[in-house]
Amino acid sequence: MSNSLNHHQLETEGYTLQSTLTHTEIADFIKPYFFRRNLVMMFYGIFSLSLLVISVYSLINSGAFMKHVSEFSLGIALFFLLVPIHELIHGFVYRCAGANKVSYKAVWKKFIFYAMADKFVTYKVPFMFIALAPFVVINSALILVIFLAPASQFFIWMGALFMHTAGCSGDFALVSYFYTFWDKDPVTFDDVEEKVSYFYIKDSSK
Repeated sequence: MSNSLNHHQLETEGYTLQSTLTHTEIADFIKPYFFRRNLVMMFYGIFSLSLLVISVYSLINSGAFMKHVSEFSLGIALFFLLVPIHELIHGFVYRCAGANKVSYKAVWKKFIFYAMADKFVTYKVPFMFIALAPFVVINSALILVIFLAPASQFFIWMGALFMHTAGCSGDFALVSYFYTFWDKDPVTFDDVEEKVSYFYIKDSSK
C-alpha cells in the first residue's frame, strides 16, 4: 500500500490529518498526554508509585542499605538488555495485527527507541495492544521472577522492573493520546523513508 493511498483511504473514511511529525518530534508531541488525568495515566501513575514505595521501603528496612542499593542499580542497568526485547515485542504484535514491514530505530541523543510498521494504518484498538504489549509481557515476567528467584536477588529484579516501567512512559503517553481522542477514532501510520508519522482523527462533520 503506497503512502498516497493511505492518505486517500483515510480521507474517504472521513478522517482528517491532525499532525505530521518527524520521528524525533513524537516525544514532544505526546509529552502533554503523559500528564493527562485519565484512566490510562492514573493506572500508570499508581503502578509506578507502588513500585517506588515498595522499593524505598524495602531498601530502608533491608539492614544492608548500600549493598542493596548497588543491587537495585544493577537491576536498573539490566533495563538496557531489555530494550531490544521490548521493541521486538512491539514489532511482533505489529505483525500479528497485519503489518508486513517492521523496522526499528534509535535516537541516541534523546534515548528514544521505537518500532515502526511502514505505511501500515493502525487503528485505535490494535494500537492499544501494540503499545502496551511490552509492558504486560516483560513486567509480568519480571514480577514472576521476583517471586520465584532467591530472596538475595530481590533488589536486582526490582530495579529492572522499576526501570522498565519508567521506560514504558512513552508507550503510555501514546495510549493516553489515543484515549483522549477515542471518540474520534484516532489512527496513525509511519513513513519510514520520509522519517515521519501521521496522526489522523475522524472528522465528525463528514
